[in-house]
Amino acid sequence: MSPRAASWLAWSLFALALLILSAGLPLWSPDMGFYFTFALVATPFAVVGVLVASRRPRNPIGWLFLVFGVVAAFTSFGDRYASYALVEYPGSLPGGAWVAWLSSGIWHPAFGFFVFAFLLFPNGRLPSARWRPVAWIAAANYLMGGVLGLLWGPLFGEFFPYADFPFRLPGYDIADAVFGIFIVVNFGLLALSAVSLVLRLRRAAGVELTDAVPALAGFAGTGRRFEERGTTPGGARVFDDYAHHPTEVRATLEAAHTLGARRMVACFQPHLYSRTRELARDFGRALALADLTVVLDIYPARERAEDFPGVSGLLVAQATADAAGGRPVWWLPAMDTAADRLQAMLGEGDVVLTLGAGDVDRLAAALTREDT
Repeated sequence: MSPRAASWLAWSLFALALLILSAGLPLWSPDMGFYFTFALVATPFAVVGVLVASRRPRNPIGWLFLVFGVVAAFTSFGDRYASYALVEYPGSLPGGAWVAWLSSGIWHPAFGFFVFAFLLFPNGRLPSARWRPVAWIAAANYLMGGVLGLLWGPLFGEFFPYADFPFRLPGYDIADAVFGIFIVVNFGLLALSAVSLVLRLRRAAGVELTDAVPALAGFAGTGRRFEERGTTPGGARVFDDYAHHPTEVRATLEAAHTLGARRMVACFQPHLYSRTRELARDFGRALALADLTVVLDIYPARERAEDFPGVSGLLVAQATADAAGGRPVWWLPAMDTAADRLQAMLGEGDVVLTLGAGDVDRLAAALTREDT
């Protein structure tokens, strides 16, 4: 491809991203949080992508940024269109379920953006031939994520929880297990690609591998991913995790079992009324892995309670009690109440996990008496 053709293609993709985002604005609603969040993600990535790709078309970094911007723009528009057509004004626009289905399918492979950006930065080439298996595994994993998203629905419940996908295969339990593999492999690939980037930058700065290893060993990990927050006054260890989908909750609790705790306590704050309504039973089965489960009320985020009558965290508490085989389940809607009850019974050898995408980390802070 000639430089002029590459530049034309890059600017055309940039214009497409802006056009897709603009198409969502006429579908105005007070509930535009998801749309604007993804629009703020899409725009800078598209800008950086078009500037790099139009000037250095042989470097795939620019095209990665640009394509990621287009995908984020379509996901933003897809949520706005589907929500408008299926929830806010049902039947007002055609194909709402199909738009949600397509958006879900193209978003899952976008998880690979960061992996390939780290692997290829800055010159668009792998650090060495040894990294080729990582690149191939990444390509296969994100292709699998796209197929799963199209055939069984979104990996994370916050994407189109209101949509009844027009094409969904049976056997979601099988898909749920494969989604778990997708998540684990995804985090492994992110870690490996981060290692490749650190090694490349260290070598570029003249730092030898033996000097880079201590720096990697000191990497503290990402926030709110099995993050140890301290201990309670009674000596229980407290961990906080962003898990807000049944697959993530199950994976976190299974990992916590390896700590050898005397008693494992899961404190879960459901996120979104729509997700709670659809996935309460799945959450219950996942949370039943704990010795004691505390369920808080729902963190609404962009949703309103009056739009979901009868939906509360109690649905998750009841589903957990059904699956827990007699192990205790506490329904404590207020976080302050949960903190007081837990402080009174936690002791040495206990492990507490606060789980959810809302503000449940406040409970972890209260239990460890951190300053908030």
